[in-house]
Amino acid sequence: MTRRRSVVIVGGGFGGTAMARQLAGRLPPEVDLTLISEDSYTTFNPLLPEAVGALAFPEQDLGRVFPYRHHLP
Repeated sequence: MTRRRSVVIVGGGFGGTAMARQLAGRLPPEVDLTLISEDSYTTFNPLLPEAVGALAFPEQDLGRVFPYRHHLP
């Protein structure tokens, strides 16, 4: 009888999602991969430094929301 193993990643920020994507293609099929996060999405804010420096304003589109189910296997 094969014993199933699990890898659990806590936190879905850039580090957590990058690690999950890397491991998803490398783990054998008998290993379960689980990502635990408070949210079901990650936010990409490419203009965050500009917003802090008052070069961009809140009414501008400063980021994108990416649900985990769209970019994790």
